[in-house]
Amino acid sequence: MNTRIITSFLALGLAQLLPAQSALLGKNLFPEGTFDVFAESKLVPIGWSFPDPNDRPWNAGFRAELVKSEAGGKELRVTNPDFGHTSVKATVDLPPKIDRLRINYRILGKKIVLGPDDPSGNGAGIFVRFYDKSGKGLRGASWVGGMVKATNAEWKDMEQVFNVPADAIRIDFEVIFRSAEGEVRVDDVELVPVLMNE
Repeated sequence: MNTRIITSFLALGLAQLLPAQSALLGKNLFPEGTFDVFAESKLVPIGWSFPDPNDRPWNAGFRAELVKSEAGGKELRVTNPDFGHTSVKATVDLPPKIDRLRINYRILGKKIVLGPDDPSGNGAGIFVRFYDKSGKGLRGASWVGGMVKATNAEWKDMEQVFNVPADAIRIDFEVIFRSAEGEVRVDDVELVPVLMNE
């Protein structure tokens, strides 16, 4: 195959790829209405779930519920009454060909108390993890902006940009308590594809 034919194929592939990517740029992939209604279980908002049916944190009083926000909409309130390791997550499917993803959200911590076993690693906050089509967790999981280790009376705006693994098909956005008790509120979650140089 000569250079001219190869160049034509590359140009055709690029022309098909760029419109698909540009249509996603700046678009929030986090489902609209996620903070508006509860799922059929009545235990978590629609689109959210507890990690494993065999390890149900709500049995210990762990709760994920919708409450009215100051702006008049809804926000997610997650409460943990003891020092257990518990969480609730929203799973979002990723379109193909996303290289980078900007994650924004607002978080508020109330009455956060750390467990005594490992204070340096304990707290409450947001964890993200990418998965491939087999359900395997991929590199790129991280705390977004660190953990809430103390009560913060004011909302904090958080942002982090992740490189998306090439074979990632979904992402979990998880509110997690790691040996910490108290209350966390989360609102205005955005998962937005961005350009490589952003």
